[in-house]
Amino acid sequence: MLTLGRVVVLVTDLDDAHDFYTRGLGFSVLLDARISEDFRALHVGTGGVGDTGVWLLDSTSDRVGTQTGSDPALILYSDDLDGDLTHLGREFGLIPHAGPDGDPGARFAQLRDPWGNELVIAERP
Repeated sequence: MLTLGRVVVLVTDLDDAHDFYTRGLGFSVLLDARISEDFRALHVGTGGVGDTGVWLLDSTSDRVGTQTGSDPALILYSDDLDGDLTHLGREFGLIPHAGPDGDPGARFAQLRDPWGNELVIAERP
């Protein structure tokens, strides 16, 4: 049986990505290791090292922020959508470009991380 290990999100600065994905989104660092002289592996997530997570990949590609086109790179669940959006606005200057919308219990908002990756933050079902 296969299990999902990591999804890849392209960024241009691993230190800034570490800050945003941990302090901003509340993820834990699952792995932060220098694999070789010019390669650092940074994995974050909400569980443990063996659980599904996000591999933040340092890239100079023109695909940074557009790797999924205009579709979401990540869909995140929130226990406090309004509070999380306020935190992201206050700490990182991020403002949703859509939402929050939806009926109670199904509300969501769309915004972009500092690299342009599309994120959907939805109330936990």
